[in-house]
Amino acid sequence: MSGIIIETEARTAEAERNLASLNQSVRNIEGTANKTAAAMSLLVKTLGAVTTAGFALNAIKNITSEFTTLENRLAQVTGRGKELQKVQSRLLDLAERTRSSYSGSVQVYASFGRALKSAGASSEKILQVTESVQKAIALSGTTAEAAAGAIIQLGQGLSAGALRGEELNSVMENTPRIAQAIADNLGISTGKMRLLAAEGKITSKQVFDALISQAKQLNKEFEVMTPTLNQASAQLTNNIKLFINNLSRGLGLTESMARVVFKMSSYMKNATANGMN
Repeated sequence: MSGIIIETEARTAEAERNLASLNQSVRNIEGTANKTAAAMSLLVKTLGAVTTAGFALNAIKNITSEFTTLENRLAQVTGRGKELQKVQSRLLDLAERTRSSYSGSVQVYASFGRALKSAGASSEKILQVTESVQKAIALSGTTAEAAAGAIIQLGQGLSAGALRGEELNSVMENTPRIAQAIADNLGISTGKMRLLAAEGKITSKQVFDALISQAKQLNKEFEVMTPTLNQASAQLTNNIKLFINNLSRGLGLTESMARVVFKMSSYMKNATANGMN
């Protein structure tokens, strides 16, 4: 009988030890789970902060880089200094008036400027032509991408001294109101203009003069044109980019955002090393 009692007590003690061990295991699991949950929460918060700062930094970087590129493009025509600043300011106002993008206005000015500056065309005249072109693009109802392609072709023709067949075709297809303005000033049909262009007889000076003399008619048509949502969006984008660019340059915003990202990166590294301890 005493043997049975001893055996029972032994089994009871073993069961208690097993139960204690099980409870400790459960507590260990709970502790690990809590640490894991805390670490995951920290990771999510850190990633969110880094991602937000990273997106903001990338957006600022892209905008400031775009403005620097556009400034360099203008400087090829105006040089550095007061003339560059004046033209930049005028083009921003011009983009507002013509409901167009600032980058598009810079592209037009630079294309005409490179082709005609050496011929003695003043900055004021090139600005007038740029405004006529931007209004003609709006009247043509073309996309920004198609217009950009046509302006490249037009600029190439002007640089070569004459608007030839391939270049004129691009202008007529993508920005027909520009082609019509040239034809109207020459007093010929667009069909006749094609023939003259094929012979290299539509000169850069004729294109330039046409867009200057047709400015009044283009203005008249543009004034009664119903604004589009794309045009409103272009104006909003111009102002947002200008604000961010000026703020970044004035306050060193790009550098400040970079420091934030570096701190977040260091914080995340420390969290990775210590979060599970």
